[in-house]
Amino acid sequence: MISNQIAHDKSLLGEKINKTFEEVTSLLSQLSPDKTMYIMSDWHAFKVFWAKNADLTKVSLEETKERHQQVIDLLEKAKQL
Repeated sequence: MISNQIAHDKSLLGEKINKTFEEVTSLLSQLSPDKTMYIMSDWHAFKVFWAKNADLTKVSLEETKERHQQVIDLLEKAKQL
């Protein structure tokens, strides 16, 4: 039984964010640094955010959705390299 729908939704998004970020990291690690340098600042910024907020307790559902979209966009950029 779900007692808090927002917490549940944030948890599901958090899992998706983590999985997508791991995929981005894997893709970037396979490429040469000269190809990845222009998106590494985005990757590092997201990594810092995720390290501080992985539990998502201090982040709103709306911001969690925005961060999910950011990591999806980062994945698309990495795939295009």
